[in-house]
Amino acid sequence: MTSHLHIVAASRGVSAGVGCLCAVCGISPFNIERTASDVLGPNFSDYDCIADPGHESVCAACVSCLSGRPGDDPPPLRTMHVLSIVGEPARYPATKELSEILRTPPDQPFVLVWAASRKRHAVLRAGMSTADRMVIGADEGSVVFERQHVLLLDAVESLRPWHNSDEIESGQYQATRIASMSADRWAAAEAVVAPHRGTTLLSLVCAVARRSDPTPPTEVPVYDEIDERAAQLLRQLADASDLRRSDGVRFWSGGLFTRRLRLCASASLRDTVAGLMRHLQCAPTHTAITEMHIDLDRATAAETSQIASALRSRPELLVALAYQRMKEDRA
Repeated sequence: MTSHLHIVAASRGVSAGVGCLCAVCGISPFNIERTASDVLGPNFSDYDCIADPGHESVCAACVSCLSGRPGDDPPPLRTMHVLSIVGEPARYPATKELSEILRTPPDQPFVLVWAASRKRHAVLRAGMSTADRMVIGADEGSVVFERQHVLLLDAVESLRPWHNSDEIESGQYQATRIASMSADRWAAAEAVVAPHRGTTLLSLVCAVARRSDPTPPTEVPVYDEIDERAAQLLRQLADASDLRRSDGVRFWSGGLFTRRLRLCASASLRDTVAGLMRHLQCAPTHTAITEMHIDLDRATAAETSQIASALRSRPELLVALAYQRMKEDRA
């Protein structure tokens, strides 16, 4: 069988015939079953995924993969995740089961479909998969998942007890949740996730990642002395901020502090501090601001440059670390 659609159809009990030309899969070992206009219908939009949009016939395999309406028995394929292993009956795993399939894929060649919306023909975008390289059908295209991507799945699953999928996919984390997880643990996971942000691969992994109960941190901290000094500077600004005192939830959990830091951090360190003092409504005479200026005066030029660079490159981590240190100081 030359097409992944043939493997899926065979696993669903469709038998091969004398063969035909098919608008969807091209050369098919299955018999003609219906006309293309009947199967594809007026709302079909995935013409870029089929072999010959001008052909008038569709084979039995592709009819099995593409036809049906919600409420039919069996349900239409587009409404289900699908795992079709060569020579075995099709399986329709739940979303939570897809994580285990990605971790321990079948030994035999197979087809895997992730029906995120349960409305589109994700099966058209799948390909033949092996344990080393999966070509997973998805709503927006094919998702390639290789063995090394298990590390990405591990990282996302380590984040999930504290952060939802929207936070992980967007990179807009809440500082209070980072601190609850521990800033060093979050940074280690985020370093793995960040290169994949904006990809369908990350969307898939976030959708299928299992969520476990939070566990105490055991990792060695991944931040250094410069990060600690940058976080101390942010803690001092937060301590002096009238905005934090008036609405601490918005300041920390709502991401206000992180957004203001991103806005100001492209300047020199002195200008960054001045901008943050304005945006955060910090009183210049506050004790914490006085201490901050003393610390800045003591820093060498190299240290000043390193602190500024840390604020630009790791704002979420440093805001979370500042929040964590403030909690520790008050405790």
